[in-house]
Amino acid sequence: MSVSAATSPAVVKVTAAQLSSGSRSRIENDRHMRVVGPGAPRVTDFVAYESRDKHWMVDVSAYDQTELALNSWPVDELMFLLEGELEIQDLAGNSRVYKSGDIFLMPQGFSGAWREHTSIKKIAISHVPSSNGSAKSSDGLQKGILSVSVDVLDSKTLAPMTAGEPYLSIDHARRFVESPIYRSQDGRFQVQVKRFEAMTIALKNWPIDEFMHIQRGHVKLTTPDGNKTVHGPGSSFVLPRGFSGQWEQDDTLDMITAEYGIWPEQ
Repeated sequence: MSVSAATSPAVVKVTAAQLSSGSRSRIENDRHMRVVGPGAPRVTDFVAYESRDKHWMVDVSAYDQTELALNSWPVDELMFLLEGELEIQDLAGNSRVYKSGDIFLMPQGFSGAWREHTSIKKIAISHVPSSNGSAKSSDGLQKGILSVSVDVLDSKTLAPMTAGEPYLSIDHARRFVESPIYRSQDGRFQVQVKRFEAMTIALKNWPIDEFMHIQRGHVKLTTPDGNKTVHGPGSSFVLPRGFSGQWEQDDTLDMITAEYGIWPEQ
């Protein structure tokens, strides 16, 4: 398969190494977040990608050990804990400790305590809802922290993948399965876990911004001008809106995705 588009926005890799280019600042109190305890903790932050409308952002950050009181969190935020350990407790007293490698989502409206047991590093995908109000998960109203894992796919059945859309064509019928974890109230932000059998896909003018974190398998992405990137277990990247190119898998791929935008068929 070939892609006719002459140019394409590049795939954006997201790594902890980007913190060396980040900006460091003091953690400031605001109406949604207040530092608890003494000291003046600081954070280093690097914005890896931002949507055209500025309502969706992917960033890498490193926090000094601190404790925060959170009040009606203003965004949906999917987090990948790269280093360290922290505890999150809601207003009902329910708490959970997260360690390096854990992935979780803090929905818009969450209130509670954020206690870092150590300094931490994380990747965060933040969505600023276009309307006020409570966010929704695939199960309805949800304001608690959601853990995210591809393990839920083990109980699901793979189904043939179709390619009737103008932005996608497949070498031949392949099987896949996906499971929605969270969907924002405005419908523009969605977190899913996905599994794809080995396949080759031609992508043309991808209609959304999509963050992808590979849990198993490998994928090679090639743009029309020949730029190649290879992604394996533990790697994260953004497939930007407008991307065109070749998607090639030689093995089964498990990944966690955070999508921003409206699919044409919706």
